Amino acid sequence: GHMFMYAAVQRLGAAVTTSCQAAMPFLTTVVAGFVLGEKLTPAQWMAGVVVVVGALLLLSIKNRLA
Repeated sequence: GHMFMYAAVQRLGAAVTTSCQAAMPFLTTVVAGFVLGEKLTPAQWMAGVVVVVGALLLLSIKNRLA
C-alpha cells in the first residue's frame, strides 16, 4: 500500500494524494457495511459523499491542468 501511495505522490503531487486519502475511511466504512452489515447515519453518508466528490473534483482539475 505504501508503494502505491509513493507512486501517487510522485505522479499527482502531495496535495492531491493527501486529499484523496481522506476518502479512504469513508470507503472502508461502506465496504464494512456490505460485508459486516454496519449502518451509517444520514450525516455520515452526506459527509462521506462530500469527501469523495471533493477528491474526484481535485483529480479532475489536476487532469485538466496537466
